[in-house]
Amino acid sequence: VRLHTELLLRQIISEGLKLTLCVNKIDRLILELRLHPNDAYYKMRHVVEEVNEMIKRLDPAGRYETLCPSRGNVCFGSGQHGYCVTLGDFAQLYADVYHDLGMSVEEFRRRLWGEWFFDQSERRFRRKGRGKRTFVEFVLEPIYKLYVQCLGETEKDVSKTL
Repeated sequence: VRLHTELLLRQIISEGLKLTLCVNKIDRLILELRLHPNDAYYKMRHVVEEVNEMIKRLDPAGRYETLCPSRGNVCFGSGQHGYCVTLGDFAQLYADVYHDLGMSVEEFRRRLWGEWFFDQSERRFRRKGRGKRTFVEFVLEPIYKLYVQCLGETEKDVSKTL
């Protein structure tokens, strides 16, 4: 989080505007830093936590709710590659595939961030588990796969995936 972010937050809070965080440059985590999806999750979580701490410091009255991707007030994107997604976008994509879980898109969205794990064998979300967090499994890994295909496959193969 840079100085410019703090200046923007200060201005937003002083004017009482609504606040949405966009975690940008996701592509750099994948292409330049070559982070494993799990490490990318921790990096993004750290950014969200850092911004929340800054908001608490700048807004001692506590008028602003905590930013959290599962609440829909945080999005992830790449300005260079022209995309911006929320957990709601991914929950909507998975709604048809996992309709047997009997949960709404909003419930699915809330389970895509934090300490949630999906047990494939039982097709259940769990708060504790082994393996990948739901954000890694349902959000980051598909994004990583798209980057791999876009960089190494023909346009026809990429179109099939999309």
